[in-house]
Amino acid sequence: MNTFTPHQIVSLFCKNRTLYGEVIQVIESRSALWVRPLWLILADNFETIDVREGSDLILPMDLFKPALDTEVLPLFSQVIKDNYITNISYPLQDFVRKVCQNYPEYF
Repeated sequence: MNTFTPHQIVSLFCKNRTLYGEVIQVIESRSALWVRPLWLILADNFETIDVREGSDLILPMDLFKPALDTEVLPLFSQVIKDNYITNISYPLQDFVRKVCQNYPEYF
């Protein structure tokens, strides 16, 4: 089990997608994290979707892993260059649905 702290960047992998987010709060009583989504990466075509305007998520902490600096720093530079997609609603909802379907033991 990982130890998480507020403001830490974490990742959640499901199928060919990775969600990166910032930990807002660790909810020990529910073994969950309150996470503010940052980016959704689609591995099949290397698409970066900016999901910072999406809803915060509360998901089981066992699904997350700490993000490495080498993973996150290139994402910041992509956002600065405006080389990302801003249609966030459907991709984020679709990702959360897939997480629930692929990890039913947590829900």
